[in-house]
Amino acid sequence: MADGETVLRWQVARLLGVKGATWGAGTMLLYPDKIAHVRSLAVRWWPPAGFLALGVPGALSPQHLAGGAVGAVIGTGVGQIIGGVIARSRAPRRLAAGGGDVTVIPLDSITKIEAGKSGRGLSTPTIVVTTSDGASYALTARLNKWSADLAATLTERGSRVSGTAAGMAVKRRSARDGAATS
Repeated sequence: MADGETVLRWQVARLLGVKGATWGAGTMLLYPDKIAHVRSLAVRWWPPAGFLALGVPGALSPQHLAGGAVGAVIGTGVGQIIGGVIARSRAPRRLAAGGGDVTVIPLDSITKIEAGKSGRGLSTPTIVVTTSDGASYALTARLNKWSADLAATLTERGSRVSGTAAGMAVKRRSARDGAATS
């Protein structure tokens, strides 16, 4: 199988922009050669749809039959699951098609991966990926859940990964002499 065909790991995540502004909710995917984020409206709209489908009828029914709060919580959770499944199933096709809803970070360009906070509300944990051209990408995910897969994939691509206080530093090895480069 060629690079990029096998999804090694995925998660519903937001890609954050400057000062925590959301660039888009969607699916974060780890491939053997890249990290990709594919925006999806399903992730944004299914949770409120589930809330409305179960929460509103529950709130309008007599209290002894069903509670609106319970229906709202269950509906939102079911909506999150449905939205995630839809986004995950569509992501590889949309990634192949490219376009404005797709962000690709080649693994060979990564120099640093750190744990961060979104700086919004409850400070959602983020993975901040820095590339050799100085670009930074923040994705709402926990580095401690992704670090082993990221480190293994980067190492398989010939990079040297070392732990730092905030995450991990990545040095590429040159093909000519095996020496690490940044």
